[in-house]
Amino acid sequence: MSCNPDDPAFPISALGTADPGITKREYFAAMAMQGLASIQNPECFVHKAIAKHAVILADAMIAALNQTERK
Repeated sequence: MSCNPDDPAFPISALGTADPGITKREYFAAMAMQGLASIQNPECFVHKAIAKHAVILADAMIAALNQTERK
């Protein structure tokens, strides 16, 4: 099984119906962004840089998951 970044992060809604919602890549990026934002000094908070690094971390997570599953 591989981690497809375009698969839905939560494919089933609370009502039990199919709901594509956000992708795994978007979910991983959101979690990374939350972590990055929590350690930044609010006075030097650079939004675009944090968003860019969050996506880089999400892509790294997907790559790592795909490598682990192939072993």
